[in-house]
Amino acid sequence: MPQPSDSQKSQLSSHPNATPVKTVSVPVEQATIGRSLVIKGEVTGTESLHIDGRIEGAVNLAGHRVTIGGTVASLPTSVPAKL
Repeated sequence: MPQPSDSQKSQLSSHPNATPVKTVSVPVEQATIGRSLVIKGEVTGTESLHIDGRIEGAVNLAGHRVTIGGTVASLPTSVPAKL
């Protein structure tokens, strides 16, 4: 079990009733289109999307994030989403 550093020990001793604070990150729902995938048609949804592949058609994820990854990914010119 890891031991607290000297600076952590001094902080703990100066605040004997203090409780450690844990930070929790909320998982983000995100779909992924892999680099070997090609989608022909409209893509719509209510979650974020990571694209490594190719989409031939409309992408409508308004209000959600679209991440374009790698050098393979390609999209139509208009994508209503948070880019």
